[in-house]
Amino acid sequence: MRFVDDLRVATNPSSGTGRMAAATASAFAFLNRHSCFGSNDMDVCFLMDCTSSMGAQIEAGKQTTKAIAQSLKSSFPAVDFKFGFVAYRDHCDESTTWRLKQHAFSSEIESLQSFINGLTAEGGGDTPEDVAGALDLCLKLPWAAANRCCILVADAPCHGIKFHDCDDDHGDGDPLGLDPLAQMRQLRELGIHFSFFSTGHCTDKMSRLFRDAYNGESDGVRYEMRTQKLENNVNPATLDKFRDCVVDTVSKSMGKPGRG
Repeated sequence: MRFVDDLRVATNPSSGTGRMAAATASAFAFLNRHSCFGSNDMDVCFLMDCTSSMGAQIEAGKQTTKAIAQSLKSSFPAVDFKFGFVAYRDHCDESTTWRLKQHAFSSEIESLQSFINGLTAEGGGDTPEDVAGALDLCLKLPWAAANRCCILVADAPCHGIKFHDCDDDHGDGDPLGLDPLAQMRQLRELGIHFSFFSTGHCTDKMSRLFRDAYNGESDGVRYEMRTQKLENNVNPATLDKFRDCVVDTVSKSMGKPGRG
């Protein structure tokens, strides 16, 4: 870690090399946030639609959680992984079941497994779901690790007719005034790598708009949204693909900021 030590010396105003202290301090902050130098931790958050059509993907999560965690720990034994989870339905479900549920970042896989095991596929009224509410909750999590990854798993778009061509009880957009495109930019600005795992095609328009809003530079680093199509069924091949896609997505976010 001589490189980092040299940066610390350079940021000391009393040192002989302190004439460029401000610029070097900025560089050190950038490396601390965006690179693998000294970065031995990672926050991973899953956002999953838990309405009635998502039974297969919820089951995939239940059956692959431990395998995903074990594979990541095997590939990166020195990394401290913390996993969070935001489950969401829609606004119409708030009075009957629930609209949003959260599992805070934790390294305890058994705790995450227990949370996912308690999820069921229920509710949903019109085609869109409360994607914006889930993103809002995700952004409010205490992201602290140097490496950050968020994976959205959904088969329906967010509210607002500009995001889809479906029936929508909130065609003007999110009823609470949330802006999913602004949320995409916030993810990038926080250094969070974003991926979208979708089933079906009604999310295609949303996916393109999300990508256009998310892709870009932050602190001189290029960020690009990754996308993956999943089958909406539960069989060994589908479970293997779900597990492998998650492991691959998280792995590519480790120490490789801005790489699409």
